[in-house]
Amino acid sequence: MSAPVIYEVNIEVEPSIEQAFLQWLKKHIQDMESIDGFQKGTRVFREQTQATALSVHYFLDSEAVMDTYLREHAERMRGDLPEDFKNHLQFRRRILLPDAAF
Repeated sequence: MSAPVIYEVNIEVEPSIEQAFLQWLKKHIQDMESIDGFQKGTRVFREQTQATALSVHYFLDSEAVMDTYLREHAERMRGDLPEDFKNHLQFRRRILLPDAAF
């Protein structure tokens, strides 16, 4: 069995759209969690020093699930972002793999 993976999406949100974006994000997270291999329990964090900076942690069953997501779902899921949000957000993504030494 493979070790779990964290897919981290960091988002800087302009204050002018924050509330509307948070409402959209709740539904987006549900959609992400419905993809095979994504676990329930996604966590959303705010940076302590910047209220409009979020870090979303999705938990996936394995690295193979992450590869399938990137190949088959990422373009569609990223494309679901409403057009009027696109110029008001900045995204950084990274994939965190378990370290076998620990």
